[in-house]
Amino acid sequence: MLHCFRNRASGLVLLALFVAHLGACTAINHVDLATNPKPAQIAGVTTLGGDDSAFEPIGATISGNKLYAVTVNGQVIIPTDSIAKVWVKQASTSRTVGLVVVLAAVGVAFVALANKTANSYACKNCTLVTL
Repeated sequence: MLHCFRNRASGLVLLALFVAHLGACTAINHVDLATNPKPAQIAGVTTLGGDDSAFEPIGATISGNKLYAVTVNGQVIIPTDSIAKVWVKQASTSRTVGLVVVLAAVGVAFVALANKTANSYACKNCTLVTL
């Protein structure tokens, strides 16, 4: 019974670690507005004048020649012809692979430690009593 619980607990710990680090699997790339990024992935912009605006929450609406978004200071409306770069949040393959490798190593170490600990507390000379 302890053995089954330990394996389930190990799996739950690994799942919690994975879910907690899903945000680490993304990267912000700076691209031209002409690449037509998905509005829901726009995280901010750099204007031709060099000003940066990060959007909270991530996402913007492009209507006509204006970009509408929300920053920590409120709503902004930026003419599209004054945008130098758009910041786009995208999945990062290298970060995802790195996260999986690290979590696998942590999982193996956790299971090995759990097995070592369980074996050190095992009963050496136990007899089975049946009724």
